[in-house]
Amino acid sequence: RAAGVDCDPVDPELTIGCGVPSMPELLHDLVCGAHAPVERVTASVRGDAVRIAVVRGAPAKGDPFDPQLQVPGSEHPGLDLRLATVRRRVEGCGGRVGARRRRSGEELWIELPLG
Repeated sequence: RAAGVDCDPVDPELTIGCGVPSMPELLHDLVCGAHAPVERVTASVRGDAVRIAVVRGAPAKGDPFDPQLQVPGSEHPGLDLRLATVRRRVEGCGGRVGARRRRSGEELWIELPLG
């Protein structure tokens, strides 16, 4: 099932101030690191930051931005570092990460400072 993507109208001249290398890779890791059905991806400007959020169908145990051990026999067993890498890269450029439990799952979000 495909996830819906919502994006507030954004100024085409808007730039992220921290020069995150490989933004497509960062977004891929945020979405694919969710390890649950992704219901929605949103992007919006909040004050002096761009916020990107992924709503997934099941909450993680513990902090989803910590390295996650995948159960043997699952599709990708072993240690998954995608969300931990997202945290390191976002915080390294002055941004923030977080998670918020929802009734039907969890929202993972990143905020990147505007340039």
